[in-house]
Amino acid sequence: LLNSTSNPINVVYNITATSGSGSSACTNNFTLTVTVNPSPAVNFSPTNQTICSGETSALVNLSSTTPGATFSWTAVQPTGITGVATSGTNTIPAQTLVNTTNAPIDVNYTAVAATTGGNTCAGSTYNYTITVNPKPSITENFAEAICSGESFSITPSNSTLNSIPTGTTYSWSAPIVTGGITGGTSATNQTSISGTLVNPTNIVQTATYTVTPRANGCAGNTFTVVISVNPKPVIANVTHPAICSETAFTITPANGSGNIVPTGTTYTWTISNNSNITGASASST
Repeated sequence: LLNSTSNPINVVYNITATSGSGSSACTNNFTLTVTVNPSPAVNFSPTNQTICSGETSALVNLSSTTPGATFSWTAVQPTGITGVATSGTNTIPAQTLVNTTNAPIDVNYTAVAATTGGNTCAGSTYNYTITVNPKPSITENFAEAICSGESFSITPSNSTLNSIPTGTTYSWSAPIVTGGITGGTSATNQTSISGTLVNPTNIVQTATYTVTPRANGCAGNTFTVVISVNPKPVIANVTHPAICSETAFTITPANGSGNIVPTGTTYTWTISNNSNITGASASST
């Protein structure tokens, strides 16, 4: 018998008992009453949850439209998750769940309601799920050197130092720079950390980015990217004062007055040939 309501229902059978046969048969009528208790359903409030690793889930209340129903539930803590309560009755408690992997993990709770009385009736099992999304964890130190005016691009990858969920993006504010570096800008939801930086001085300068990784709406701890920007020689064209034939000349560009001459700069050159001049040669220093 199936009771599709939330209350007990009596089913009454009208029965005739007969003994003997033919004209000598004797009969008697009686009733049989069978009480069919409902098979209680389980309702969850709130409904299935999704949280970030390290966050606390909401307390879940179990209820039923069947009067007097009692509840029990169980759960198995999945590999890669900590903090799971594994059994209870009327509520699934708030839990601080930590996902130690780089992929979402479902924590599944199985609940059943039962009625008590003349007969104990257990209902079907009902499932509740809390999905725990991972947070990106990046502890690697990122440092790169470029020449002034060049671009850089850094894409963190999974390693013993990094746990990076698929789809992780990166956001950062304008970098902290030395020496008046230009080109450093903020960005949001990028798949890599990148930029083009210009060093206006003649010594190495740095740009330090503080980056926030995010995946599935979950932000991880910030990490830093340090870009060293090597100076690039910038020297205006030079016209040397006239010299006498068979006289040597030397030019050593100096830093300043619009020139950028890093320490240790060396020079190579070629020559525009003139058939009337001898002694000129391509060389390097």
